Amino acid sequence: MFHLSSFHPSMTHLPKGIVHLLLFMLVCHLIACGNNQSASDKPSMNTGRPADRRTLEVALMPTLDCLPVFIAAERGWFDRDKADIGFKSFQAAMDIDTALTHGSSDGGVTDLIRAEALRRKGVSLSLWSALPTYWQLIVNEQARVKEPKQLSDKTVAMTRHSATDYFSDAVITEAKTPHEVYRVQINDIHVRLQMLLSKSVDAAFLPEPQATVARNDHHRVLFDSRNSGFSFGVWVWRSRSMNDTEKMRNIELFKKIYNEACDSINRYGFRHYADIIVKHCHIENTDVDKIPPVKYKHISAPRQEDTDKARHAF
Repeated sequence: MFHLSSFHPSMTHLPKGIVHLLLFMLVCHLIACGNNQSASDKPSMNTGRPADRRTLEVALMPTLDCLPVFIAAERGWFDRDKADIGFKSFQAAMDIDTALTHGSSDGGVTDLIRAEALRRKGVSLSLWSALPTYWQLIVNEQARVKEPKQLSDKTVAMTRHSATDYFSDAVITEAKTPHEVYRVQINDIHVRLQMLLSKSVDAAFLPEPQATVARNDHHRVLFDSRNSGFSFGVWVWRSRSMNDTEKMRNIELFKKIYNEACDSINRYGFRHYADIIVKHCHIENTDVDKIPPVKYKHISAPRQEDTDKARHAF
């Protein structure tokens, strides 16, 4: 979803074209709400047993951060090791925030900026492992933007209180754009991609494999977070879950299986798991071969410089 409050300056001072865009997005949003199930209405990606309440509930996104988990679930590795774990895939990181806040999920993927925001709201989280997440700011081919300074009076799709919010601030501040850049909060990752592809926004922050889809559609990369020196992708667990003996047993099994899946991806590559990527990330088979190689690391804590940067981002 998006929030009108994400537009700067206020609507009364917006250029006419931006107002039209705002109304267009509102219509799209209402249509999407009518046609799509919410994440909570969709069945969990479970490990093969009945979809009852699991000992350990895990929140995922349709991104490559979660590929080791998708592979392990599809190949039955969690069942093999008798791990009592349930999975649910969300389309927006803010929905994972809600699940972590209310305890309907014990852990999941997020970024360090979001995790810090949750901590400041009183949600006790353990920053368990760094993830190979990166985001690219991609401009649509008709926007005629070749450098960040040309983002003046353009719309950029992102999400608030997140790594994309942090990086959009960094890009805009460094570029010293002469006019306002209109940051539009589009939380659903698929909606954000489709709005870029349909040229409803001028630019969007996208992770993989959605960034690959956009590049393959001839849209240009304006910024890559890997060049920033900071890595914000992180796997978190609720501290309460890690203090539960049975949940902790399953977390240890999760770690073992996750590391096994990472080794398999590094050995066989994305093409070997193309069917799983297509199924869970909702992209075309032809896009899989264009995804840049990613080195998946075993579970390991985030770097101190990354957690420090996130802590001071507010």
